[in-house]
Amino acid sequence: MRPVLREGDYHRQALVADKSLSHHFQLFLLTRIIVMQGDLIDHHFNSSEKRLASGSSASKAQNGSKTAALLPGIACPRSTAERWASYVLGACKSARDPRTIGIWAREVAVSYTTLCESCRLIGIQPRYARDFTRILRIILISAFDFSKCFSEWTVSPCSLAGLLDIGDKRTLDSILQKAGFGAQTANCGHVSVAYFLDNQRFIARENPGLNVIREVVAAA
Repeated sequence: MRPVLREGDYHRQALVADKSLSHHFQLFLLTRIIVMQGDLIDHHFNSSEKRLASGSSASKAQNGSKTAALLPGIACPRSTAERWASYVLGACKSARDPRTIGIWAREVAVSYTTLCESCRLIGIQPRYARDFTRILRIILISAFDFSKCFSEWTVSPCSLAGLLDIGDKRTLDSILQKAGFGAQTANCGHVSVAYFLDNQRFIARENPGLNVIREVVAAA
């Protein structure tokens, strides 16, 4: 009676009988082992990097939340000027530069039309209100120092330039000029929130919305 050969036995016999097949099979096994080792190493390091990145992101989010909680705001606006000011101060708590009116509107949870009308109701062009908000946001966020109040905190115009999401120098220069940061100011020091509010040219100094901003910031 002939013995019953299993599939593995046929494979072993084939490898013993054919040296060339045996050689190719060994090369296949060696290559496969090298690939598996590489995959294991990549998985190990990628997992470590993801854990580090996750920890860093969580830390940044936590710090951002703390900063936003400290920034001034208007919980219950009682006038058109206060409502506009609440939109401005709300955008100042944003984690990103509100470089467009659409982004600004999403950050404060209102429609594009509502935000633009809020600006026009108190005599401010929406695009100027947007750029005013962008500059004020950076100055207020930079005031995350418990030893100073918001109105006294100073920041370098060069720092402002680096924190704005702008793609060309011409636009940057235009915004900084309207912000009241001329060439002399930009090259020689720091400006305070009060300096910005008094010297910016986005909004008229007597504008009721600007007066609300000034009062809220001074009281913070």
